[in-house]
Amino acid sequence: MVYCGKPSKGCQMCRTRRIKCDETKPTCNQCAKARRECPGYKDEFDLVLRNENLAAKRRALKLGTSRRGGGRGSARSTEKKAKAPANASSSRSSSSSSSSSSSSSSSSSSSSSSLTDSPSPSTASTSTFLPTNHHRQPKQQLPLGQRRQQQQLIFHHHQSLSSLSPTPIHLPPESLAPCYFVSNFVLLPRQDGTRGFLDYLLPLLERTTGLGNGDGMAHLRHAFNACALASLGNRTSSSFRTTTSSGREAGIPLSSSSPSSGRPGLGGVIVDRQRQQQQRTAVLAKAFAEYSRALRATQAALVDPERWKSDEVLAAVLLLGMFENITATQLGSLAWGSHVEGAIQLVKARGRSQLKTKLGVQLFVAVRTQLIIHSLSTGNAPAMGVDWWLEDAILDPTASECQRLSLKAGEMRAEITRLMSRVTRTPESIGLVQDLMRRAQDLDEHVTAWMGSVPEAWQPRTLCWQLHSLAVPGGSDYSKAEVFPGRVDAYSDFWVASVWNQARTTRLVIMSIMVRCAAWVCSPLDYRTTPEYAIAARVCVDTITDILASVPFHLGWHTKRRDLLPKDDPAGFGCGDDEGMKGLAGYFLTWPLACMMTQDYTTDA
Repeated sequence: MVYCGKPSKGCQMCRTRRIKCDETKPTCNQCAKARRECPGYKDEFDLVLRNENLAAKRRALKLGTSRRGGGRGSARSTEKKAKAPANASSSRSSSSSSSSSSSSSSSSSSSSSSLTDSPSPSTASTSTFLPTNHHRQPKQQLPLGQRRQQQQLIFHHHQSLSSLSPTPIHLPPESLAPCYFVSNFVLLPRQDGTRGFLDYLLPLLERTTGLGNGDGMAHLRHAFNACALASLGNRTSSSFRTTTSSGREAGIPLSSSSPSSGRPGLGGVIVDRQRQQQQRTAVLAKAFAEYSRALRATQAALVDPERWKSDEVLAAVLLLGMFENITATQLGSLAWGSHVEGAIQLVKARGRSQLKTKLGVQLFVAVRTQLIIHSLSTGNAPAMGVDWWLEDAILDPTASECQRLSLKAGEMRAEITRLMSRVTRTPESIGLVQDLMRRAQDLDEHVTAWMGSVPEAWQPRTLCWQLHSLAVPGGSDYSKAEVFPGRVDAYSDFWVASVWNQARTTRLVIMSIMVRCAAWVCSPLDYRTTPEYAIAARVCVDTITDILASVPFHLGWHTKRRDLLPKDDPAGFGCGDDEGMKGLAGYFLTWPLACMMTQDYTTDA
């Protein structure tokens, strides 16, 4: 096979314009300067393997056209020579030798990978064996039988090339979704056995595939399929990814493009994007269908006296809540909260006996994590109190201490809401609010002390400072910035980063409690003149900066400086490659960013 050079990794627009692409992601700077829409980059799978079916077809058609043209030229030369009777015998011998060499060279020419623009392959083969000063023999038109034989050879050659070329792999979304979900959202602990997320799903799913289960585990299967299809349908890239036997991910095109288009221009890219959007819509429709089946199956399991306290039912309820989060189209959706409240009621009914098994403890901690977010976001006090949720359910002491402080902040927010809505402004009520404000200050000091006492492996590392002039092209469009200007931090893993952001959101909630108390006490004066507001403004600005500094790490920007990070990760994903961008990292960011958006101290940027 002829080496055609190293394939270009540039974007399609730069390849079409025949200019050098700087390969900047997600948008090429050449397209940005020209104010053109960058269509994106080819998948690495398409760069390595090229579809040669169209090129082989063109070569075969070109071969047939050149033969027909050469035949007409040979016929004319034969007619001229037929006018000379003295050379009649030599002309007949020349034509027979020319036809035999033509038929023999057609098979050798058809098997070569590239053809020349010579009038006839027979002439080319003859000139190869004859001396350079020898005149070429005139050609004659081939008989009908030989022409048909050549056409059959061309056809069979084209068929053989088509059969040897690799055909694109197309797998249904139902087959891709489970692997994609496990490789992006199921975090398995490695060393200490504590840093995991949804790690209880794998043993539970093994039960559902066991013999004799029947439809008894349908609620968990449908809930898992709904989350898997929804996560796959939410993708915005141009290819699905599936895991090979070697553990790495192989790209599979989301939409098959016709070989005739070759994706040469912007029109083909737009058509591909429209097709991909249609396929993603179809995948999301299948996800919602699985969600409806999961709701019906879970409702049937909850009324079953033998199944309603099982681990599978609780896991299915948690997956239903996760489905509401990853498919939410607007901020403040209440459907997730109803599933969390149902999971809390199930945990209360299961009692302390659920902590006797490893799966029971993992499910208990998962519900406790969702309870903290639900309590801080809605202002409802944690059911059963703080101690009940921490007793005999401590997997990691550092993370459990952070959760204890967050649960206390949830209790304090519910208390201040209840107090301000029921009491009037009296000296006694003002004293109660001032006491609550002092308790909030003490709780914030405990959170600050926790941040300073975490182990060395938990401490964030600053990778760099991104200047505003380099991060934001033009100085105003932040949507084109690779990272937000300022500090860029990195952590040992996503799980540690999520615990840090939980502590930061707890501080934001505590500061809002202090400002509410100060505003209630000093009313009708302006609360922004109080010292509590000045403290809260300073703390919130620093906390928001810390949250923004963790965003590039969640989105995979840290892979550029892996030399600054530890090589042994304490956790890994269920399948696929542990490196690169993961859906779980973005899922961990939803609550901190949502809490940050509600603050008065955020800027328009």
